[in-house]
Amino acid sequence: MLGTGRASVSMALASAFMFVGLACIAHTAAAAASPGEKCASAKIKAAAKKANAQLACYAKAITKGTPVDQSCLAKAGAALVKAFQKAEAKGGCATVSDSGSIESTVDAFVNAIVFALPAAPRPTPTRTLTATTTPTPTSTPAGTQTPPTITPTITVTATRSTTVTTTPTLTRTPTATVTPTPGVNDCCQSGPFCGPPNNGACSGNAVPVFNAACSGGTGQCVTFTPAPTRTATATASVTTTATQTMTATVTGTVTATATATDTPGP
Repeated sequence: MLGTGRASVSMALASAFMFVGLACIAHTAAAAASPGEKCASAKIKAAAKKANAQLACYAKAITKGTPVDQSCLAKAGAALVKAFQKAEAKGGCATVSDSGSIESTVDAFVNAIVFALPAAPRPTPTRTLTATTTPTPTSTPAGTQTPPTITPTITVTATRSTTVTTTPTLTRTPTATVTPTPGVNDCCQSGPFCGPPNNGACSGNAVPVFNAACSGGTGQCVTFTPAPTRTATATASVTTTATQTMTATVTGTVTATATATDTPGP
């Protein structure tokens, strides 16, 4: 994370030197230039002045510990528009009506500088994913056995053999809710500043705002549609099958005695 922060600062500073260099080139080329070159030079100077003025607005806010003054930012933007209109009125411009697109480019540059240079180190966020499994067992109860009934007259010898086999089958699939990570269509908000996510995470104490873009004019993440809730859900089921086998054997011995009386005739 530290390496990424240094890379962001290096990139932002390189962009700053680029803007300063462009302003120097524009000033040098203004000596003997064509109308198109003069127009381009004036617009480059205006872009550099806006970037410098807005960075000064942010620096002042950080020094005071207050949110950036929106009127300060708006004043710098109005100056750029006025300078572009003045340059185009003289004619010879290779491009016209492009103040809006150039403003967006400068805003992105200013936001990158502010985001890369926080007033205090940003803590690394900690993310914990928790999966909960709730099994629901289902069992098939064993059948009801009714042993045979024997009514012997004299002697009964009975033998019973019982065999029970149970085979459970369990299937578990966990249900998990996963916190989405910010991507290219999301924004990171840190106090009065905003910026894009870095490698699927917001730097320091920045809070992710999903389905949003960073507004350079306000320094706030602005959602362009309602932020979706991104969840991953799986179902869990448990099936238990029990098989019971019972064998009963009965052996009986019966002995009967009969008595007959014979009465002779006269």
